Amino acid sequence: MSVLSIPKYARTKQKMLSYIGREGLDVGDKLPAEKELSELFDVSMITLRRALMELKSEGVIERVQGRGTFVQSRISNGEKLGAIGFLAVDQWSYPSPTQLEVLRKLLYQRGYKLRHFVSKRTPDSAILEELSKMRGVFVSGWVNDDWLVCLDNCGVPVVVIGEYALSRKTYSVHYDWMQAGKVMAEHFIEQGLHKLGLVCSAPAFYPGQKVHQGVVAACLAHGLAVSDSDVVWPEVGREETMIMDFLSTHGKEYDALIVEEGNYTHLLACLWECDGMPRMQIGVVGEEAQISPGLSRIISTNFSSSVTEE
Repeated sequence: MSVLSIPKYARTKQKMLSYIGREGLDVGDKLPAEKELSELFDVSMITLRRALMELKSEGVIERVQGRGTFVQSRISNGEKLGAIGFLAVDQWSYPSPTQLEVLRKLLYQRGYKLRHFVSKRTPDSAILEELSKMRGVFVSGWVNDDWLVCLDNCGVPVVVIGEYALSRKTYSVHYDWMQAGKVMAEHFIEQGLHKLGLVCSAPAFYPGQKVHQGVVAACLAHGLAVSDSDVVWPEVGREETMIMDFLSTHGKEYDALIVEEGNYTHLLACLWECDGMPRMQIGVVGEEAQISPGLSRIISTNFSSSVTEE
């Protein structure tokens, strides 16, 4: 079930509950006038009044003739709105405890509870049963079509965190990894650095594939050739071995190296061990906060303006 399949009055009702929780309204506090609320939620008066009628029947609000609408029941920790799930598929370290706490507080302010689930790559029936009780689900990690089909069957709205090779369009929030790779390559090309090497991610990591596509697109747009030998795809557990082999064979050919953030520390370790490597620039495609500011030759793409919400 997509967000759009939920009746408009029901979505307005949820927005109203979120508004009450977000604003910290207590029992007896007066809500804005109906006209103001209809403009706030961008709905007709008919839709708004249907939502208000539902909330009144549930004891959340009280409508007093000639005086207005008042909060009748406090919304504090999601008792009225229920819970939202965060499913991490084969991703045991993300989100971090700090990230989870930030999300937990954000949802709490809007009247929801957060429940965190971690699963292996194949759909888990016990977890799916719990997710079917949620008001909505965030999902991240090794997401595939099988998981999406199972989540669809749960009948709850789903938002995918990250970019994946899926067969259909989903509601998602993700970094534009292809554009990031393209921007990084163009940064070096504009400096006259035309021979670029790419230290990518593990072959199965979809964002790494998009980074590769972006770098290749930028090079081709400037008439520069990119061969398979200019790219290394380190396998998990063999990162430094494969990067060292790559540098030993081709490292002295490059003006600059572009590295996907997950392998940048492995690359630095290998460069430290390599003898006779020429001085070159290194560009890290990833989140700027994760890159050491003390390494002046490191350049990172900044994602602050390239988060895509669909």
